[in-house]
Parts: sequence; C-alpha cells; structure tokens
Amino acid sequence: MNSESIKDQWPYLSVPPIVSGIEGLFEDQMAGYLNPRELVKAQLSLFERSGGVLIRGSVTHLEKNKLSNLWQLDIRKNGKKGKLYTKKVLIAAGSFINHNKILPDHCKLELHTFTEPNLLFEVGQDDVNRLHKMPTIITVDPEDTGNNNMSIYLLPPIKYPDDKWYVRIGPGMQPIVKELNTLEQMRQWYINQEITKQQHAFLAKMQQILLPDLKPKSIREACCIIEKTPTHHPYIGQINEDNSLNIVAGGNGHGARGSDEIGRLAANVVMGNEWDFPIKLDHFKPILRSDDHTKKNKMKFKPPFGLC
Repeated sequence: MNSESIKDQWPYLSVPPIVSGIEGLFEDQMAGYLNPRELVKAQLSLFERSGGVLIRGSVTHLEKNKLSNLWQLDIRKNGKKGKLYTKKVLIAAGSFINHNKILPDHCKLELHTFTEPNLLFEVGQDDVNRLHKMPTIITVDPEDTGNNNMSIYLLPPIKYPDDKWYVRIGPGMQPIVKELNTLEQMRQWYINQEITKQQHAFLAKMQQILLPDLKPKSIREACCIIEKTPTHHPYIGQINEDNSLNIVAGGNGHGARGSDEIGRLAANVVMGNEWDFPIKLDHFKPILRSDDHTKKNKMKFKPPFGLC
C-alpha cells in the first residue's frame, strides 16, 4: 500500500515523513495486540491442565545439594519459608535474571537491559468510536538517524482495568533509551513510572504525526524494560555441565508475542526432547558475561537497535 491508499483506508491516520518513502503492509488476520494479563492467565491454565503444579511464591536462593545431587530451591510463600527439591531447573526471570541472586555467581548472562518508555493517551467516547477499526500500527524507519528514528508502535483505543480507554504509543527501534545497569535503577524505573522529558517529547511528537486529530483527555507515562542479547535471539539452554540448570531469557523486545513458542522450545530442552525448530539450537546458546566479551559487544547495543 502506498501513502494514498493508506489515507483512503484510514482517513484519520497520517504517515510519518520517512526519508526513503512509505510502503504499507496490512495484515487483516491473526494480527493485533496482546492482553498480557489474559496471556499469562491462559498459559498458567494450560500448564495446570497438563498436570503442572503452580506454587505462587518467590524463590530466594538456589543451590545444588551435594548429598542428594538435587537442586534446592529456597522459597517464600505467604510470608513463610520453605524448600523444594528437583532434578532440573528452568529459570525464566526476564530482565531481572542477573540481579535476583538466583543464578550462580559465575553464571551471569551477557544480557543488557534498557528502558522502554510509553505514553498512554486517555480518549473519550468520540475518539473510541472514530478509531474503533484502527489496526495496530508499526512504523519501520530504516534510516540510521539515532534518536530521530521514526520507528514506533501505536495501539488502537483499548479499555484498561481502570475502565478508561487509552491509545498507547511506544518506540519501535528503541531510540532515546537508557541502559539500566543495576537492580536499583531497574526498581526505580518501574516504581516511579516516569519517562524522561526527551522520551515524552519524542512519543508525543509521533502521536501528533500519526493521529493529528486525537483529543486526549489526559496523558499517562508508563515504564517497561526490554533486554537485549548480542545474538538478537533469546537464550535457551543449559548453563552447567550436567544440563540440569537451564535458562530462558532475552526476548529482545519480542518476548510477549513469542512466549508460547519460546516456552515450548525451552521445555523441550529441559526434558531432553529433540530440537524441532528451523533455526539451530546453537543460535540460542546462552552467553555468559565476561569483561572482555562485554567490551567487545558493547557497540552492538547502540540504539536504534532494529526490530530483531
């Protein structure tokens, strides 16, 4: 689709002034956005229906018990401490995996975490009605323009748990991001839910470009975190010699929508099943952090990162 046909199909939508021009692709089936609460609910339901036992608690420590040769998990549930023992472990702790004291000291991952800023524009019923057929929008700007890159994602009006409707926008190729190097930096980013002035200005500008007639009742800031791997693939696999300690991490900004398949692949690895994915398992091998490797790969994380 060219700019004219895009405008004809969605008259309320403007196209960004990307230097190389605009070419649109419209997916009218099996495309859109995910409700993260419903996604997790469905995945946990499938897990339990398949015979899994769900324990809602926190793992505070993990170590190999030398007498039993089993992994001992210290857990906290409802304020009480307990222990679990298992032959194999799969750790899926997301961006916090290097900071929650679960990985052995010598097994920190080559994984970098970055801020993911969002703006949520509260809209009234008029805008909800006007934009109710608006698809999820992703713009891909191939120009290496750093913080001026115009790659974003824009969601149609969605009703949130507070019963308000919001149009959400976030960066697609992660310009104007900031690396988060410590647990405290990550905690404060989530706790404060305040993006930087530069991030706010960029996202507000892109909203004005794409939906110039939007009349927001209020604007909220929202803070997420994405993690990046040097391979641009998720990490899936073991990090100890006897294959009993496995990890899955590194969504590279795509963890939610790929979580079903990523989880299936990780489960197969833990269970020792045959690898049945077109990309070889070696491409997903976890890379452990070292000073030399960190310096060597640091420039690979200079934004904009691209969509992979």
